[in-house]
Amino acid sequence: MANIREIEEMYRAGRYDLETIASVYKTGASALESGSTHMGENDAWFIANCGYALDLYYFKAFLAADEKMTGIQEILACASLAAYRDIVDPAKQCIDPVLLTKKLAAALFFNIYNTMYDKGSLCGFYVDDQHTQVNMTASGEEAYAVDTTVLARNIINEALIVNEDSDSAVCFDMDKVNLLILRELERKRAVDAGAYSFARGAA
Repeated sequence: MANIREIEEMYRAGRYDLETIASVYKTGASALESGSTHMGENDAWFIANCGYALDLYYFKAFLAADEKMTGIQEILACASLAAYRDIVDPAKQCIDPVLLTKKLAAALFFNIYNTMYDKGSLCGFYVDDQHTQVNMTASGEEAYAVDTTVLARNIINEALIVNEDSDSAVCFDMDKVNLLILRELERKRAVDAGAYSFARGAA
């Protein structure tokens, strides 16, 4: 992943751990800035998505180690800290829901992407300024999309709890989060015509 000879090389990693996300973002952002690599919009937004995910996972360094914490719980813990930082920032003093949605959507995108890759169900993705969609398929079924931008927006609107009088000033209602995740998975959205599709399940 040191440099991109062909844009498809970005998608050959399989799973996207933090190191890979950081590598793709650094290399891709540099290529975009220099104009040395031709990219479609889907590719460019994928790189931006890496940047948003890194912004959220920055807060992972401030979380106490907990082996029982799931990936989704870790993502939401980071999102809680990101939201809290907005509240205590003298220049903001309130949560920026648009930016928080983008960061949460990006982290959820890679979490679901990796999960579907591990299950052998990943078949592609679509990313633009309004959508972050993981495409998947079950045996014998048509491919469908899960949109983590919609999911993140719903989580922030319906499951984010702000209580400045509590030790946990910002947190998420996990029961609602789990319900929202299940609801989005069950929607089985149509795959966007411009989606990047993997020839054999995963890159």
